[in-house]
Amino acid sequence: MTDRTRMRPAPSNLSSPPASPASITPMNPALTLLAATQPSDLGGARAANRLHYQRDWVLCKILELHEAGRDYLVVCDYHDDVLVLDASASCSQVDFYQIKTKQDGQLTLKRLLKRKKLKTSLAPSILGKLFAHRLRFPGVVSGTTLVTDKPPKLEATSPPPIDQRTRFTAIDVAANQQTQILAALNTELATSGTLKLDATLAFEVSNLPIAEHATFAKGRLAEFLDRADPNEHHPVAALYRAVVDEIERRSDDERLCTSPDDLFKHKCVSRTMFGDVLARCLRMRRDETSRRVNSALRSALQPLGVGAIGVRSLCQAVMRYEIQRIGGDKRYRILTKKAAEWIASAPPSDPRTTLEILEAGCSVLRALSEGQALSDEDLKAIVAWELFDESKTTSAQPEEDSQ
Repeated sequence: MTDRTRMRPAPSNLSSPPASPASITPMNPALTLLAATQPSDLGGARAANRLHYQRDWVLCKILELHEAGRDYLVVCDYHDDVLVLDASASCSQVDFYQIKTKQDGQLTLKRLLKRKKLKTSLAPSILGKLFAHRLRFPGVVSGTTLVTDKPPKLEATSPPPIDQRTRFTAIDVAANQQTQILAALNTELATSGTLKLDATLAFEVSNLPIAEHATFAKGRLAEFLDRADPNEHHPVAALYRAVVDEIERRSDDERLCTSPDDLFKHKCVSRTMFGDVLARCLRMRRDETSRRVNSALRSALQPLGVGAIGVRSLCQAVMRYEIQRIGGDKRYRILTKKAAEWIASAPPSDPRTTLEILEAGCSVLRALSEGQALSDEDLKAIVAWELFDESKTTSAQPEEDSQ
């Protein structure tokens, strides 16, 4: 049996997405100072497993901040791994987080203070880089926290021992080790012995495991959604992928931000942004568009001999796209419009099978710069949506972005 899918015309009411306002950034002193100060480095090569762990830690942190009701801004990979501050116009304090994992064993004091030799200098130590924020942003740093997957191998001033704690500060560390830390930091930061340790230098042991950290993060997201609305069916896997893609996009962006607006747009996840994606995701799920698209997709592909795994992979991509298309990402607006226009340009009776159409459409979208970072399945999902969504309200652009 062969499939002859007729390509439906694209809607005639195509229009450009609404223009963004000139400024969407709360001009608080903290964000302004972060934007005005050039980072000591702009990313670089990092192990994929560490990046993925950090991504999932950020997601869990966002869920924590969101459920606590805090109007937050989370800055990804700018000045340090993660920065957290308030979005209010009066905010003048920032929490800096550095995330370190170790597959085997624990981080020792020697490792925390070690400086690798570079060609012409020494790299900052783990604690040196963290503590240096106090010198670069005097009066702005409310906390500097080293996050690890296992407790560092340090001694405590009093019971319980360090390896039985999930959070402790520099003043909880044994006096002799505090002395070693201060001596090393004063030398590294050239402060002539003026540094002092206090409770704002903290250590946090994350319960996010190295193995299966994505599964753990999805579980946290599922619990968060169930608490928010226990009677709703939540697309956990698709929503997880959509959110962590946004976190990765901000983390991977190595541009130098020269204004608070730049920093907000390219490096921040805000409460408003995350909450809007959640709310709009749930509204869209209620109309079950992706289920209708997936049902039509299965019916078209199964007679063509496409295996169950291949069909399931494409259907999962459709569910991801359902959320991505409402997330405000300009890439998806461009790809969606291109897919709609390409489908509309086909002859009234197209002789190609659905599979051939998806593959051809994937090639068309792949040729765009916006499509080069996406997988084949994700590009085919965009084509499938425009091919099979027969909703009268469907257009070649997502809903209006919320600012």
